[in-house]
Amino acid sequence: DAEGMRALAAFVAGRPDGTLDSGELARFYGSALGQGRRIAKATILAQAEHFDLVVRNKTASGFTLATTLNRTARWALVSEAEEAAKARAPVEAPSAVEPATSYP
Repeated sequence: DAEGMRALAAFVAGRPDGTLDSGELARFYGSALGQGRRIAKATILAQAEHFDLVVRNKTASGFTLATTLNRTARWALVSEAEEAAKARAPVEAPSAVEPATSYP
């Protein structure tokens, strides 16, 4: 799904070195950007270039994604994705607070 791939690209862009090993995909899935998303590895590999990612070190057991964006574009993508994640988050209703009852 395009939204999930964009979130993955933002996650990779937000990492200090701009890379993510396929063994670390759980970090993405556990993040605010990746919540509730599962993207097949085949989809990631097929669509990576379209989302400013390059696949490196591809082997039978895994791969590494690296962003192709410069630092300024990386920051903009991460900021945009974080705002989208906040907008998507369910708004919690304020919990009803029961008045304290004192018994004699």
